[in-house]
Amino acid sequence: MQSVVAFEDKLYVSDTRSPLFQEVVDAPRIFVFDLATKALEHTYILTENAYHANSYINDLRVDKKNNKIYFTDSGNSGLVILDLKTETFDRVLDEHSSTAAEQGYLTFTDGKWMNTVHSDGIALDTKNDKLYYHALTGYSLYSIPTKALISEDELDLEKAVTLEAKTSAPDGMIFDKNGNLYYADLENNKIKYREPNGSVHSLLEGDKVRWADTFCIYDNHLYYTNSRINEVTADISEMEFTVNRVYLPEK
Repeated sequence: MQSVVAFEDKLYVSDTRSPLFQEVVDAPRIFVFDLATKALEHTYILTENAYHANSYINDLRVDKKNNKIYFTDSGNSGLVILDLKTETFDRVLDEHSSTAAEQGYLTFTDGKWMNTVHSDGIALDTKNDKLYYHALTGYSLYSIPTKALISEDELDLEKAVTLEAKTSAPDGMIFDKNGNLYYADLENNKIKYREPNGSVHSLLEGDKVRWADTFCIYDNHLYYTNSRINEVTADISEMEFTVNRVYLPEK
């Protein structure tokens, strides 16, 4: 399993079908569980037009207004859209510059983490109806209006993409109710946030932040996991992977 997202009364779990970030063994899929009963409610299986042999269907966001789910593909750059009404998949911005990695490594205090990871972090701005996304090995934050994602003309869709800002290299990203975008600064063990006016601040830093991912906001707290991916070399039996929370003051 890759991404686990709770939205309203459902839990969405993505299965990349890509062990060890290698070629998919078969079609990636999304499991939907009822949070009250814990029962598996539905399974969506990507159709051939929505993924590649080297795809890694990663993070997801649910768009209630438009009845869609948006996914990033970190293995073969692009976005995937699931129409919940028709249960059909589309792939957009396939190998587009905005979804592609900018380099093949990240730099940490103990050296370089060598990997090329394309579109990964994703966040939905429900106030302005814009989808934000970011390559993991890159420093550019992009957005696209959700209304543009229904276009069948790829050129029109590409024209709707906006470079929002240059940022640190993140993994997890999420918006709060006030329009602040929280995201990781992987290389510097930080969590930052970007206000609607574009100003950037540090929320948390240090040993409590070690590859922050899987962001969730509940009861004025930001929850995140410490994935420690850059520290993993072989045996992980002695490593601890924690779930943490930090209070978010009203802004």
